[in-house]
Amino acid sequence: MEKVCPSCKLSFVCKNDQITECWCMFEPINSMFRRFLAENFSDCLCVCCIARFRKNFMNYEHQIDENETI
Repeated sequence: MEKVCPSCKLSFVCKNDQITECWCMFEPINSMFRRFLAENFSDCLCVCCIARFRKNFMNYEHQIDENETI
């Protein structure tokens, strides 16, 4: 299914009708990141945006962990 990413507005192929074959099933998405996506986006994101948000989210989580140990 062709979709438009709500973040970057680019078209991408989403297989939510065959979710076990969709690229997103192979992305490392923990429960906190999944919650962030659900709270901020109403539809699927493209692979580039998922990677970008995951990187930023992981950096943010890492900063929080470092501040808690100080």
